[in-house]
This record gives sequence, C-alpha cells and structure tokens, in this order.
Amino acid sequence: GLGAPLWTVPGALPAPDAPRAAPTAAPLPRPVDPAIAGKVLSGTLHSKDKSVGISVPAAGVVASTLASTVRSSAAPLDARATFEVKLGADGQVLGVRLVSATAGDGPTWERIVGEAKGALAGSALQMGSDRAPVTVTVKVQSKVQYPSGSKKKPTAELVCAEEVLEKLQQTVENPSQLGELRGGGGDGPPPAADMDAEERKRAFCIPVGLRAGGDLSDVGAHRVNVVSASFVVKREGERALPHEDILPVDTRVPWAPKDPKKMKLPPRPKKKWKKKQQQP
Repeated sequence: GLGAPLWTVPGALPAPDAPRAAPTAAPLPRPVDPAIAGKVLSGTLHSKDKSVGISVPAAGVVASTLASTVRSSAAPLDARATFEVKLGADGQVLGVRLVSATAGDGPTWERIVGEAKGALAGSALQMGSDRAPVTVTVKVQSKVQYPSGSKKKPTAELVCAEEVLEKLQQTVENPSQLGELRGGGGDGPPPAADMDAEERKRAFCIPVGLRAGGDLSDVGAHRVNVVSASFVVKREGERALPHEDILPVDTRVPWAPKDPKKMKLPPRPKKKWKKKQQQP
C-alpha cells in the first residue's frame, strides 16, 4: 500500500550490483631486488666503519662548512636546522637543500644554502674508497650560553652575619655535623640559611660576604654563541641489518602498555582438547 516502507515496494530502489567473480589465478609474487643481500652487507659494513672512525672524509668538510656559514649569517642565535647535501662519486656537489628549521624565515635560510653551496664548490672533497655517491645529512644547532653551558645567569646572594654565627654555634654543639645547617625545630624563626629570597628581604641582615649561585666559571662572563654540527652519511640503496641488541623480556602483566626497551613473548598456542570417547 501507500503507507508501506519504500524498500518494500518492488522496483522502487535499484537492485544491488552483481558480486565480482573470484580470482582464478594466484597473484604474482612481489619483485625482489637480486642485489638486496649485497646492499644489506654493504650498509652494515659502512656503519661499522663509521663507528671506528672510518668514513667519508668529505662529510666532515660539509658539516664544518655549514656550521661556519650559519655562524657568520643572520640566522637566529637559538635555532636548529637540518640540511641535505648530495655528493657525486668524484666529490662534486650535486645539490644542497634545507630540510627543516626551528626558527628564522625562508629567505635567510636560502641565503645560507646558497653561500654553503658556493663554499663547497671551491673545496676539494675527498670521497671514500668505494667512490660511491652519498647523501650527507647535517644537523646544525646554534645556541647562546654561558661558558659552563648554562643559559641562566648566575645569581648573587648576601651572606648574613647571623648565618655565620649559626654555623659556628652548630660546630661547637655538634662537631661531627660540621658544614650542615641547624634544623628549624622549635617555635623561633627559621635559621638564616633556610630562608628563601623573600624571607631574606624581610629579615634584618648584616652582610659579611657574597655567595654566587651557579657555576663559578659563569661569574662575570658574557653569553657566547655556540654553533655545533653533526652528520650522517647515507649511500644510495644501502640497507642495514636489524639491530643486534638483545632486549630483556617484559615480565609484566599482558595488558600493560608496550615498553620500547623490552620485548613481549609470543602468546602460547592454545591446546586442542580431545573429546573423550564413550565406552560402550
């Protein structure tokens, strides 16, 4: 009738498409590179050579050139940037490009890339013994810091006469705890050494000395711009073997989140219970 649902009326909705026929032939296997074994061994040997200090000499020149270019440029003082430099078999520079940067604008980094390309073009770049083209990934980090490596300015605090007297009294009362400050027991005010900056401002202090907070090498020093660079050499088509480190077994409960520093054992196979045959 007219009040029936639409899908119950014959011919009101189009009929579904006919199902596709099942494939009659097995899919072809994925093509395998016949030289994959050589590439894996080559990549592993090159990684081993780099770990003992044998690498492409040109990579160090590329990294130092990029670091010097960033240091003398208008790049932000606190920034990190990653570059890729492609070198040919004879050491020629095939390309330099910026991969990423944490600060700065595009034109500034484009000028740095152009200056680095010009400096590398005039350098004699020595390749490895295999003379294979490589891609050198260089990470350059620029930061402003004090000589100790800290970014915080050292602070100066006054040493009050009351604090010195408390230490002398502690030494007389308990010589075995020389150098430790007296606890804040009792109902009186806390010792001067245990006061924070606000309490020191409110307390009466007779200054007898000065204490510096932080590294002594930073006292009176100015912050300097430090630019460092690291690099990784990648040959075209090479692959490395899986990691050789053995991870410990994760003995936690099965529903615990995965720990990247541990490995979980595969689940045990389920036993198939045989039905008991009824005796006649």
